[in-house]
Amino acid sequence: MALVGEYAGLLEAGGDLIEAARAVQRLVAADRPNHAWLMQHRPADAEPHLAAADGFGPGPAERGRLTCLRAQQAWERGDLAAAGRHAEEAHAVALAHGDADDVAAALEALAFVSHMRGDWRPGLQHQIERLPGSALGQRVARFCDFNHCLSQYQLYGDDSTRDVDEYARETLALAERLDAVPAQAFAWCLLGESLLLRARWDEAAACLERSCDLYEPLGSRTVALPWLRRAELAACVGEHTEATLFLKRAAAIATVTPMARHAWARLHATAAFAAVERGEPEAAVRSVRSASAAAARYGECPTCNALLNPIGAQAYVQVGAPQGAAELAGAAARFAGSFASSAWGAMADVAASAVSR
Repeated sequence: MALVGEYAGLLEAGGDLIEAARAVQRLVAADRPNHAWLMQHRPADAEPHLAAADGFGPGPAERGRLTCLRAQQAWERGDLAAAGRHAEEAHAVALAHGDADDVAAALEALAFVSHMRGDWRPGLQHQIERLPGSALGQRVARFCDFNHCLSQYQLYGDDSTRDVDEYARETLALAERLDAVPAQAFAWCLLGESLLLRARWDEAAACLERSCDLYEPLGSRTVALPWLRRAELAACVGEHTEATLFLKRAAAIATVTPMARHAWARLHATAAFAAVERGEPEAAVRSVRSASAAAARYGECPTCNALLNPIGAQAYVQVGAPQGAAELAGAAARFAGSFASSAWGAMADVAASAVSR
């Protein structure tokens, strides 16, 4: 359940798991409620379980997993220095004693700490330099999807949006020099997104297609975002049949990806946008409702869900449901207020304007 984000179920079973841990696999069973509490942003509730797991005398690999959880607990508490130390230690232990999942989880922790410190750009490039020896394999979706999520702050942030394409080109050059194919796919997507947001349709389409081409051989459990951005682009230029095809491809990936809470949030938001663009607000409303169901099952990523609220508010207005529209417009305003972004602020303003009319 932890892999697909069913944290509520884990919490209900948490006590039984810890009791079972005394007789069987103590650390593994105890680790699951730790992760569940942390994913719900309740670091204090995770502490008794982390302490109990520490007391079980875990081996090196399990110790690394606990250290990774300690990194998450530290940043939830606002202690970024400790979070960075724990994440670095978790990555070193994962490379020496863990498996590919452990390496991917440690890299995610390092990425998030860099994001919180404001040095995500050099932090990501430093991680890419580590990739050739990391043996991520099928876990590449975790590494790339998480950084795709964080890159949205670069794309929409007032202080960063102007030179994202330059940074993407630098990252691409680094990835090509190191022959790090997943990082190349990531960089092509980031460059395509930057061009898409500037309405440079043809250039964006070429970059996003290249990203899809590089991701596809990595397997079905790969990254949905470039396909979703291609669907968004197609909707913008009125190629609605193409948009539907790209959405279907992304849905196939979302069905099996280990990063479901990112993939489904983005997918339903893009589907709602495409429906509004082709003049079908009822279909957009269905996408909004599907997003709520997916969030209940897999967990929610506010960043990946950012587009859904303003688009959904407009769709609810068009179908004559002002209460639903007001709720989504309020959510869009709250999200826009959490980050210095004129783009997200403008989307929230458009949603509020639609409701007020």
